Amino acid sequence: MQKVQVQSIIDSLGKLVVDGVSVFSSSFTSFLLTSLSNCSTGKFSPTGLQPCYSCPAGKHSSTIGARSCDNCSLGYFSAAGAALCLPCPTGSYSDVEGASFCSLCPSNLPRTLSEGTISELDCTVSCSEGTAGPFRTEVPCQTCEPGKYTDTQNLKACKVCPISTYQPLNGSSSCLACPANYSTAFNSSTSPEQCLRICSVGEYGPYGLAENGTCSSCEPGKFTNTTRSLSCQDSCTSCQVGKTSSENRTLCEACPVGKFGVEEQGNVSCAACPSGRYQDKEGQVECVPCPAGSYGNDTQQTACYTCPAGLTTQTSGAASTNSSLCLLCPLGYYNDQHSQLACTSCPAGTFSDELGTTSCSVCQPGFYCPDAARSNETCSSCPAGQFSNITRASFCFSCSPGAYSQVPGSSSCQLCPSGSSQSESGTSSCSLCPKGKFANTEGTEVCSDCPAGTFSDQLGSRVCTPCGSGRY
Repeated sequence: MQKVQVQSIIDSLGKLVVDGVSVFSSSFTSFLLTSLSNCSTGKFSPTGLQPCYSCPAGKHSSTIGARSCDNCSLGYFSAAGAALCLPCPTGSYSDVEGASFCSLCPSNLPRTLSEGTISELDCTVSCSEGTAGPFRTEVPCQTCEPGKYTDTQNLKACKVCPISTYQPLNGSSSCLACPANYSTAFNSSTSPEQCLRICSVGEYGPYGLAENGTCSSCEPGKFTNTTRSLSCQDSCTSCQVGKTSSENRTLCEACPVGKFGVEEQGNVSCAACPSGRYQDKEGQVECVPCPAGSYGNDTQQTACYTCPAGLTTQTSGAASTNSSLCLLCPLGYYNDQHSQLACTSCPAGTFSDELGTTSCSVCQPGFYCPDAARSNETCSSCPAGQFSNITRASFCFSCSPGAYSQVPGSSSCQLCPSGSSQSESGTSSCSLCPKGKFANTEGTEVCSDCPAGTFSDQLGSRVCTPCGSGRY
C-alpha cells in the first residue's frame, strides 16, 4: 500500500487522522471516511475534532473546536455539557471554582443581595415590603417610618417618598399621591396638609407652590410660561433676542418682518433692517443680505428689488435709493432674466459688442466667433481660402483641393475654372495649367498631360492641339 506523505496524528480511538480526515486502517486496505467536524460548544476532544466529549459538571466550553474545558468561576456553576456557567441564584453562593452546584445560605440568613454570590459571608436576613434591615445581621428588620417606604423585599434601607407624594403611616410599601395640580415642597412628606397648590403660568411662590393658599402674579412687562415658578425675578424672564414686549405686557412678541432682534446692555429690542438687507420672517436675530442680482433701497424691507434684464449687482447686499447699483452686463456677456446672480458669457458663434444686452448676436455665414465672450469686436470674417455656410459658426472650413475663396467673409468656395488646378486645400487662388498640360473641367486638382499626337504651347490650356501632318 502506498504511504501517505502528510502530517498525521493518532487519536484516542486508534484512528489515523490525516489533515482533519480520518482513515481507518485494516490489514492492507484503508477506508477514507469523511472530513471531521469541530467540537461544538460544551464539548471537547484532545484534537478539537470529532468524536467529542461533554464537559463535566462544573466546567464549560464556550468555543468551537475546544481541546479542554474551563472551570466555572467563583459564584458560578454548571451541569455537564455546558457552554456557559450560570450565576448562583439569590439565596445561594459558590466559594470554589469548578462548582457543579451552589450552596444555600443558612436559614437565619436566607438571602443574598444579588446573583453570583461568592461567599457565605454575603448571606443576610430577609426583610418584607415596608421594612428594611442592615446587611448581614440577625437583628429584626426595621419598620419604615412615615414619609418612607419599601416596595420590594430585602432592601437595606427605606426609600423616601418623592415630591408630590406623602405617607402618614409606619411600615408602608408605597406613597400616596397629592391631588391633581398639588405638590409637596420636599421629599419624605408625612401629611396630606403638606400638599399645596402648584402656581400656574404667570404666577410664582415659594418652591413654586401656593403659600397660605395663594400664589403671587408676575408684574406687567414680565412673564412666566411654566408652572411652579419660584419667584418673579428668577422665573419671569426678560424677552430673548428676536422678541420684545411693550409696557404692561405679560407675553413677549416676536420681532415683525423687516426687523431683527438686538441686545444692548442687557436690554432687547427690535431694529429695522438696514438698506441692502431684508427679513421676511418674524422673530429673527439678523437680516439677510439682498442676493446678487437684487438690491434694497430702504430700511425695514421684507424683500429686495430685482435687477432688470441686462443688469446685475455682481455681489450680495447692494443698497441704493434706486437701481443704480445694478450694473450693465459687460461686453461679451448678456442677461435675459431679472434678478440674475451674474451675467452669462456669450457662447461660441455669438457676440455682444454692447453693454447691458439681454441676448447675444449670431455670427452670419462667412463669419465666425471662436471664443465665448468676445468683448471688443464682432464676428471675424473667414479668411481667404476658407468659408462658413452656417450661422453661429465658431470656426471656418478650408476650401477643398480644386476650389478656392479669394475674398474674406466667403460663405462658399468657387471651383477652379477649366485650364487651372489647385492640389492644396485652403487656398485663395488656382494655378494655370503649364505648357504641355490641360484641364477641360472645373474643379481640377491636378492638370493632365497632353496625350500623344497633341500639344499645348500656352499656359492655361483647356484642350491640347493635334500635331499637324508630318509632325508629332
